[in-house]
Amino acid sequence: MEQYWILQYMKKGYQARYNKTAGGQGEGKEKINEYRPARGYRDGLEQGRKNSSKEVAHLFEKHLDYTTKNNPPTKNQQKAVEKFEDFLNYHKAVEQIEREKYGRVVSSGSE
Repeated sequence: MEQYWILQYMKKGYQARYNKTAGGQGEGKEKINEYRPARGYRDGLEQGRKNSSKEVAHLFEKHLDYTTKNNPPTKNQQKAVEKFEDFLNYHKAVEQIEREKYGRVVSSGSE
């Protein structure tokens, strides 16, 4: 009975955003809406990289400074500094991409 009414209201144009399945707890349960895709291992790594970049950038902005050991720096030291600066700015780049793609920053949950 529940399944019948859910499908009738969906046919009339009502949105069933929260109902992913129709039917009772027993037999006859069918999928009426799409589930969100599960986050995978790579998504978790990406989120961890973003969070660590944000945290380290905050520490260097508030309390720390970095320089090369030699003055003037060698080419390898200069590359290492550029790579470190890219890491510090990584979270800003990801947030900019999310704003362009979704219109908002997709939050992580640790914030």
